[in-house]
Amino acid sequence: DRLEDGIALIAETLSVQKAGNGGTDPAILSLIRAHVTSHEQRKRYDCAVALQRLLVETLRRETKTDPLETATEVSRLGGDLLKLDKFDEARNELQQALETFTAKAPDNWRRWVTQTMLGTALTGLKEFDKAEPLLLEANEHLQAAIGVNASYKSNALRGLAALYKA
Repeated sequence: DRLEDGIALIAETLSVQKAGNGGTDPAILSLIRAHVTSHEQRKRYDCAVALQRLLVETLRRETKTDPLETATEVSRLGGDLLKLDKFDEARNELQQALETFTAKAPDNWRRWVTQTMLGTALTGLKEFDKAEPLLLEANEHLQAAIGVNASYKSNALRGLAALYKA
């Protein structure tokens, strides 16, 4: 499979590069992010997830990586998993990201976006009692936030609508 071969090649490049200088070149990480974005724009979420997993694994191995950077990428992975209706996998990733945001940046808008996605995953798993308080709280904070992209605010409302329709 070409996707698996491509991921393996990138992983090998990361490994060789890290062995050579003791760290991962930020340019390589930026390149992976760009490819993830490209696949997301073309709605090729399976490819985006494969690359995003590689990025997250790399960031998790790096000792100097900012935990909020890792949480942001884990949250993105969870969002792409949601688009594939992989609710259980999304829940696991989003819970990890939310724990980091809650501990390190409790008022950051990314926390509320991640919480919205976690509520959506729980709704997909029919865990409505767990989803509702997460979605209500996230919606309240996102609607009150200034400067947050309107799409995040609408996603929070859509998450609530999906919950109440289910």
